[in-house]
Amino acid sequence: GGTGSPGDNGETGAVMLYGVDDLERQLTLQLRQFQLQQQVHQRQLQEQLQHRRQEEEHWHLEQVERSKRRDAEFHKQQKELEKQQQEEQAKLDVELQEEDRRKVELLRQHEQQIQQLSQQTEAEKAAFVIQQEKEKGRLETQKQKAAAKIQAGFRSYKVRKIHGPVLKEKRENRKKSWALNRQLELEKHKKEVELKQKLEEKERKRIEDEARNAEERKKKEEEQRRIKELEEKARIQKEEQKKEEERRREEQRRKQEE
Repeated sequence: GGTGSPGDNGETGAVMLYGVDDLERQLTLQLRQFQLQQQVHQRQLQEQLQHRRQEEEHWHLEQVERSKRRDAEFHKQQKELEKQQQEEQAKLDVELQEEDRRKVELLRQHEQQIQQLSQQTEAEKAAFVIQQEKEKGRLETQKQKAAAKIQAGFRSYKVRKIHGPVLKEKRENRKKSWALNRQLELEKHKKEVELKQKLEEKERKRIEDEARNAEERKKKEEEQRRIKELEEKARIQKEEQKKEEERRREEQRRKQEE
């Protein structure tokens, strides 16, 4: 239980010093490994963040391009519909003009026929008057009146026979024109309804796309916030690890001084 020799004390001090140096080397090696791991982890996080940002920019560009294509297609369909309506209206105008010209020509022909018939009637009337003046006697006069009535009835029959089909054709043409106009109005209304439905469908899709985009932006922002939190935690952990290493070194230094 006595005091050891100076030689023994020197050996003990050398062993303690060797143990401290070995511990310091181990701690330094562990610290470097941890720092390398943190650097690798940080690079991975940065690469993931950059990749996600690139994906988000690419997705945004695709959405913009799709919206442009949809707008261009809608304007194209609208122009084609307007062009088709204009062509149909022009065709209808040509047909109506042709129908009007034909009606005018038929009316002119019938008026000419009526005028000729009237002239013929006047000529027959003049001849009848001359003949009546030549005839003598009540019986002969009555016979001439009967003949005049028969002729008047025959002329009336001829007028009805000539103008009856014309009037009937006019009524039928008016009905056809009304039916054609009605059909065009219905087709126009149908196309307007279809165009309105397309516009409403486009608006609905636009609202859904905006809602979906907002939801995706929210998710991406949440993901970015989580990444920032992880980066901040890693930074704090790194700082705490650094402080802990410094504290250990300080304790080792104090122990060595003691």
